[in-house]
Amino acid sequence: MQVPAAARFPTPAPIIVVVLALLGGAVCGLAFELPAVAGGVLAAGCGLSAVALWRRRDGWFLVGVLCAFAGGGALLAMRAWTDAWQPPLREVFDRAAGRDGEAVVGILTGVLRSDAAVGAESILLLMDARAFTATARASGRREEPLAAAATRAVRGGVQLSVSAGLAGESAEAWRAGRTVRMPVRLRRPQVHRNPGSPDEARALARRGIILTGSVKSGALIEVLARGSAFDEAAAATRDFVRRAVLGHISRWHATGGAIVAAILIGDRAGLSPEVQRSLQEAGTYHVIAISGGNIAIFATLTLTLFRWGGVIGRTAMVTAILLFLATRPVATSGTPTPTPLPGATPFLVGSPTTGLGIGDQAPEVTVKAADGSTAPLLDLSGKPVTLASLRGRLVLLNFWATWCPPCQAETPVLRDLDEQYRARGLSIVGVAVQETTPDDVAAYAAKYGLGYTIAFDGSADVFHAYKVFALPTQVLIAPDGRVIKVFNGPLTDEGGKALIEPLLPSVAPSGSAAPSNP
Repeated sequence: MQVPAAARFPTPAPIIVVVLALLGGAVCGLAFELPAVAGGVLAAGCGLSAVALWRRRDGWFLVGVLCAFAGGGALLAMRAWTDAWQPPLREVFDRAAGRDGEAVVGILTGVLRSDAAVGAESILLLMDARAFTATARASGRREEPLAAAATRAVRGGVQLSVSAGLAGESAEAWRAGRTVRMPVRLRRPQVHRNPGSPDEARALARRGIILTGSVKSGALIEVLARGSAFDEAAAATRDFVRRAVLGHISRWHATGGAIVAAILIGDRAGLSPEVQRSLQEAGTYHVIAISGGNIAIFATLTLTLFRWGGVIGRTAMVTAILLFLATRPVATSGTPTPTPLPGATPFLVGSPTTGLGIGDQAPEVTVKAADGSTAPLLDLSGKPVTLASLRGRLVLLNFWATWCPPCQAETPVLRDLDEQYRARGLSIVGVAVQETTPDDVAAYAAKYGLGYTIAFDGSADVFHAYKVFALPTQVLIAPDGRVIKVFNGPLTDEGGKALIEPLLPSVAPSGSAAPSNP
C-alpha cells in the first residue's frame, strides 16, 4: 500500500516556529541582558505547557513551548556572551590590574586546548584556564606586588607565547588535554580598528580567547597531569604523523610537508604567511583550516577500501561514520597557525610602495626649513636628532603615531627594549608622524614613561624620505648607517628580542656610550 506523502514527511511548520522562538529569545537576551526575566519566561513556559498538556489544550501547549524555548534561548545567549567577553578569568584580571595596570603577573593553571604551535621566534599555547594566582600589577618592566595573592578558580581562554629559543625540547610535552602550570604575564587584547581589517580582539573572543600573555621560559612550564587515554592516543598519533611527514616529505619540500600536515591532522604551524595568502586567494585555505580536507580524504579512502572488500551499503556507511568520530580528535586538537598577538597588523596610511632596500644607506633625518634650507629633525626637547651622531650604534627607527592602535600596543615593547639594550649599543628613535602638535606626543611619552628619543615630524619630510605607508614602520640601521631590515607592524616582546639580541655585542661597545635620552 502506498503511504501518502503527508504521512511520510511531517510538516516543518512547528519546527520552524520553535526555532524562530529560540532565535528570538537569543536576540532579546543579548539586547536586554535580563537573566531574571528570561528565567521567569522559561519557568512560566514550562509550567504552562505542562498544565496545557494535562488539560489537553493544544493552543496553550504551543504557547508554553514557545515561551520555554524563547526563555531558554535568552539564557543560553547571555551565558555565551558572558563566557566570551567577561568570564571569571577576565573579572579576576580586571580587579588585579585596576585602571592603570597594563598587565598582571601571576601563576596560571589550565588545560591545553591544542598541541603547542612551534614558530621560528615563539611557541604558541592555547589553554583553558582553571586557576589563577595574581601576584603583581605590571606597567612596563615595573611591577607592583599585590597585597592579597589568593588562588581563584577561573574559567576562560588564554593565548600565550613562549620564546622558542628558551623552550628547548619541552614543547613536545605540551600536548592537547594536558594540565599545565606556569608563571605568566597576562594582558588584555588590544582592540584593533584598522579600516579594512578585522577586529582581532573580537576575533579572539569568538574563539574563546579572552586574554593574551607570555611566559619567560619553557623551563618554567610544569606539566601537572596527562590527558585522558583517548587524548594521549590522539596526541601520539599526531606526533607520529608529524614525524612521518618531516622524514618523508618536508626533507625534500618544506612547503609541501606543511600543507600535508595541515590536511591530515590540522597542524598549520608550518604554513608561512605567503603560503596562507596563496591558499586564501585560491579559495582552499579555509578547507584546510577546518581540517575539511582530511575529512574528505578519510571518507573517500575508507569507502574505497570497503568497496574493494565487498562490503557496501548501510554497514559500510555506519562503520565509516564510527571510524571518523573515533579519529576526529586527531585533527580537531591539532596545532593552530602561530599568529601575531592582537594589534600586530599595521595601520595603513597610504598606498603600498617600494621603499628602502637592504644594504641601502639610510637617509639622514632632515626636514626643510621655511627658507628652503635643510635642517635636522628635532626631538621633543628641541635638540637635533641625526643618524650621523649615532654611528657605531644599532639604530631602530620607529615611525608611529599616538592615535594608532598597533603603535599603542607596541609602546611597552619599545620601552622594554630601550631599557634592556641601550647600554649594549641600541638606540631607538621614535619618529611621530601625522600628529597635531608636539605637546600631544610629549603627553603620551610622559604618560607611559618613554625614555628613548622621540622626534616630531610635523612636515612629514622624514616620513616621505623613508616612503612610509603603514604605522608602525620599523627601519633597523646598522652601525655603519646601512639598512638591515624594513618591516611594517609592531614588535612583540619575543620578536623584538629575537631581532635585536643577535645584532648586539654581549657587552657595551667601547667608546660608544649610550646617548642621554630626554
